[in-house]
Amino acid sequence: MSDSSLLSTERITKNGRDKHESEESTPDVELRRIPWKHIILWLLATVVGMFLLLLLLDKVIMPWYVKLGAEAQVPDVVGMPYPEAEKLLKEKGFEVKRAEPRYNDEYPAGTVLMQLPYGGAVTKEGRRIYLTESRGVEMIPMPGVIGRPLREARITLMRQGFDVGEVEYDFNDTMMRDLVFEQSIPPNVGARPGTEIDLFISRGPAIRYTTMPNLVGLSLDEAGTQLEEAGLTFGIVRKRRSEFDSNIVIEQSASPYSQVAERAAINITISDPDAPLPQLSEEGQDQGKENEEVEKNQEVEEEGLE
Repeated sequence: MSDSSLLSTERITKNGRDKHESEESTPDVELRRIPWKHIILWLLATVVGMFLLLLLLDKVIMPWYVKLGAEAQVPDVVGMPYPEAEKLLKEKGFEVKRAEPRYNDEYPAGTVLMQLPYGGAVTKEGRRIYLTESRGVEMIPMPGVIGRPLREARITLMRQGFDVGEVEYDFNDTMMRDLVFEQSIPPNVGARPGTEIDLFISRGPAIRYTTMPNLVGLSLDEAGTQLEEAGLTFGIVRKRRSEFDSNIVIEQSASPYSQVAERAAINITISDPDAPLPQLSEEGQDQGKENEEVEKNQEVEEEGLE
């Protein structure tokens, strides 16, 4: 075989080998060179598929699942006594759960304040219904302000959330002047916030009157008994000579049967044979002489007429 033939044979063999190697390596290169648009399309298809699956679950599967059980309308029990509301719901096939009670000004204590689900809602039978019971109006213990001045009592009540209503003044025998002796709501009694409390302020002991007994002609002991029974006391006791026996009342400072204040002190004068005669002043002595002269002149005139 000639050299030219050998060269052409080698060339053909080499070309065939290169072509074969080229054909074997092409798929690997193509796999390593996936276009970005394919990835984007794949991701987009995945997202669309998930969205359609969720839509199917929400619109078809869940409604179908919910409708598997029987439905019932929840009765409205707000405002009803709690035991009656609980009984009614159980009769309708619902399960009742008690929620935390609350204070409320609108619904009385012991009634249903709120329910969940609300009255009129359509839901599956056997569902739990939560009921909130009203505790009624929140009451605050009333502070005691008896024995306090008006200003201090007002501050104490306002700090507790109350207001001062009417303030009246009256006599009181047990409470000092200008102190509270009564309040319209007693201490420690529950009351609503904002309630007005009327206060009564003392003017001091009341002035009471009694009838003055007649002491003239009574002994000192008897007069004392009469004064004590009338709620009166002895004042100043004077002595004076008189025609009565010793220690007999001959004068009193208040007229008999007049109205005098209780616990008043009554001055009296008692007879005492040993008491000195009252001394007249110069003016009194002159008046006495004039009286004597007038009496003498009258006697003379009477004798002349006879």
